[in-house]
Amino acid sequence: MNKIRSLILLIALLGLTGSLSAQNICSQNLLAAQRKYDQGQLMEVNKLLEKCLETGFTKAEKLQAYRLSILSLLFQDEQEQAGELMVKLLKQEPSYLPNRAVDPSEYIILYDSYRAVPRFAIGIRGGFNNTRNRILNTYSLSNTTGNEVKYDNLTSLSLGITTSTALYKNLHLNLDILYAGRGYSINDPFLDFVVSYEERQNYLELPLGLTYLFGKRKTRPYLQAGVATAFLLEANALVQRNQLDGTREAVGPEFSVLNLRNSIQTSAFGSIGVRRKFGKAEVFAEARYYYGLMVNNNPDKRLSDKDLVFRYGHLDSDYSLNNLMISVGFLQNFYSIRRNKKFNDR
Repeated sequence: MNKIRSLILLIALLGLTGSLSAQNICSQNLLAAQRKYDQGQLMEVNKLLEKCLETGFTKAEKLQAYRLSILSLLFQDEQEQAGELMVKLLKQEPSYLPNRAVDPSEYIILYDSYRAVPRFAIGIRGGFNNTRNRILNTYSLSNTTGNEVKYDNLTSLSLGITTSTALYKNLHLNLDILYAGRGYSINDPFLDFVVSYEERQNYLELPLGLTYLFGKRKTRPYLQAGVATAFLLEANALVQRNQLDGTREAVGPEFSVLNLRNSIQTSAFGSIGVRRKFGKAEVFAEARYYYGLMVNNNPDKRLSDKDLVFRYGHLDSDYSLNNLMISVGFLQNFYSIRRNKKFNDR
């Protein structure tokens, strides 16, 4: 066993040594290529850099090597090859910017003739939901006006995948696939006791929205609006009946009320957020508000759970759920490199 471990360690060390050796050679080639360029030996520059551009450079060295190769090709009037390398440079680093105070005008013109467009992004998001129970019609065994009923918001988690597809300039189409929780509690006075009812719901949620990003800087605020469809996976309730003096009269284990709820919900939503670029990736923070468009409970099933009604004294009102979601996330962008239209005829 020890011999096998030693052999694996030896192979790993040899691989690391080979990798460091190759990187050292490529670093030396980059320095030599810079000297050749300064001396006007342009044809030698690409010969020194060609193999190392495939593997051997660090990211910073690769960008420097691309720049040097492009310059040498431009001054040899190899416009097509220089353009091909500029595309590769932008694919390597879409946020790359030339030094307009130092770089030759030919290089600046070539750079300006291309643009890196983020076509698609995928990532993850997670956050907290705070749910508001919006009463549409009040039903109660003791208080039909609902004036004494107290509703409290509960906080739940949401987690899932987020995607973004560029439609036109700063306008994007976003689709999320989320596992999202909702929750609320009710305290309803009834005769000489209070019914405490808490419900937790879990959904598979598909928010689809349009996003407008402001500006072109690394940090960009955005607005979003859309519609979310949610499929109810679980709905569990915890109920207890307490005397007004605090004595607990009836309490039961958590139980499912899935059959009392509508299985599909639709909400309109609006979001405000900010995205920050880090190379090809972005991180974001967002506040999103959902406005429920459908009745959450099923009115036809209001009296179907006899135990809930007659033992605990709870009767569902007609309600929909609004929800505030605060979330953060990460996006990995996938770019396409396009030639600017105004340069197509040059």
